[in-house]
Amino acid sequence: SRGALAKLKEDLRMFNEAIDKGNSPVEMVPKRLETLNKIQQRDDLECMVTKEEVKKAVWDCGSDKSPGP
Repeated sequence: SRGALAKLKEDLRMFNEAIDKGNSPVEMVPKRLETLNKIQQRDDLECMVTKEEVKKAVWDCGSDKSPGP
C-alpha cells in the first residue's frame, strides 16, 4: 500500500539524517540498506512491463512447455 511506501521513505529519511549527523550506531547502516532494497523491490514490482519484456518471457518458455497441466 501507499502507506507502507511512505513509512519506508520516512524510515530512510531518518536513517540518512542519523548517519549524516554521525551519531548513528553501526547497525543502522545495514538497516538503511535493507530499507533501500525494499523500496527498490516495490518500484520493480509496480513498474510497467514493456511489450518486449512480455515477448521475451513468452518466447523463452521453450517449445516443450504448455499453458495447462
